[in-house]
Amino acid sequence: MRSIQVFCFCFCFGLAPLAISSPARAEVQVVFTAPESYVDAGLLCRDGERAREVTLRTIREQLVGLGERYLAPGQTLEIEVLDVNLAGELEWWHGTEYIRYLRGSTWPTIKLRYTFKDSGGQTARSAEETVSDPSYQMNIIAATRSGDVMPYEKEMLARWFRSRFAAG
Repeated sequence: MRSIQVFCFCFCFGLAPLAISSPARAEVQVVFTAPESYVDAGLLCRDGERAREVTLRTIREQLVGLGERYLAPGQTLEIEVLDVNLAGELEWWHGTEYIRYLRGSTWPTIKLRYTFKDSGGQTARSAEETVSDPSYQMNIIAATRSGDVMPYEKEMLARWFRSRFAAG
């Protein structure tokens, strides 16, 4: 008897749809293809898997966060990262492998392939692109993020994501 009363309360006050189902969430899936062969994915030093961990985690978190912010419920975006070349370069001859020297000719570039599916699960768009920002040093938003990991790459991905997938 008590369960019938609870059901009637929920149904009468419009809570039944909430109790029965929840809306589909947007989802971004990120896969890194052969990261050991990326041009420059070592944020802190050139060699090894540990050097790439921070970079790959940061790229994944940025793309997933952008999906949560800009994709409509039920939409899915599958991204395969094919290559990464971070802003700046590690110039070992300066005596350290932990400082990235930013030059006008060392802009960030990320090559990727994606498949975007609408809320019905149908492929709406699929492409391979190279996302880059040759004028990255003039990006005031990224430059003011002191202490942020990969600010130029994050801002570049945010602009690209908004231009392709932001729900209008």
